[in-house]
Amino acid sequence: MQLSGQADAAALLGRIVAGAFPNPRGLDAWRSLLRPHATLLRQLATDLVKEVGLTLGNFDVLAQLAQVGGELRMSELAAQAYSAIRELSALASALHKAAIDCTFG
Repeated sequence: MQLSGQADAAALLGRIVAGAFPNPRGLDAWRSLLRPHATLLRQLATDLVKEVGLTLGNFDVLAQLAQVGGELRMSELAAQAYSAIRELSALASALHKAAIDCTFG
């Protein structure tokens, strides 16, 4: 996403914040949560690829399947998985290509 200028981005953020946060401290609290969350996810994603060769999305799908014995309907997986539903077919294909036996009902 790209806005035409810094002022446009600031104005858009100002409108969103005014409607979402009761006071200016709310935005600071949100940023305090998002920064470490983003850092943690980036590090986890990097470590997973480096250590086990799976992306975060593939690992999540595999973990969800492992919890239920290896079989979920795509709609059930979509309700539980970290990834967006539009990514799940690609993730399932990637797992199959990696020679992991997954069954999708």
